[in-house]
Amino acid sequence: MKKFAKRILNLDTKRLCILIFVIALIPRFSWFLVKGRHLDITVPAGGDSIQYDLLAQNLLKYRQLAFEPGKPTAHREPLYPYFLTGVYVLFGHSYDAVRIVQVIISWLTCIIVFLLALRLFDKNVALLAGIISCFYPYLIYYSTTILRETLSAFLLISTVYF
Repeated sequence: MKKFAKRILNLDTKRLCILIFVIALIPRFSWFLVKGRHLDITVPAGGDSIQYDLLAQNLLKYRQLAFEPGKPTAHREPLYPYFLTGVYVLFGHSYDAVRIVQVIISWLTCIIVFLLALRLFDKNVALLAGIISCFYPYLIYYSTTILRETLSAFLLISTVYF
């Protein structure tokens, strides 16, 4: 086991990023295929998912951030409905498309966590941080929900890194 760990730690940064990339892929797409794509958007967040979806649909149809046409709202932050609108423009109104895009964003979050830890600490800590983020249950679960958590985590960690 020590030899295996030494071999991994002797990899260059590019190869470690590829390793994190592959490791992060497995639990995310497995969750998406087994359970995530069958989640009802009303569970567990109830109104949150429904409201984000409604805002995105109204942005497409009426070009307004509104629950009802002609009545703009500030009840929800606008970034996630705009994100959903972009996905709907590209792929149509598909929850699976949103989930796949969010799985990819969650996947990239793991790599940025690794790179940030590498910048702040050493390769050992960076690899540990990257692997923890690959298997962190909430990063996996929320990547398949119609909620802002995946996008927010990605933007936050990207802001700190870049």
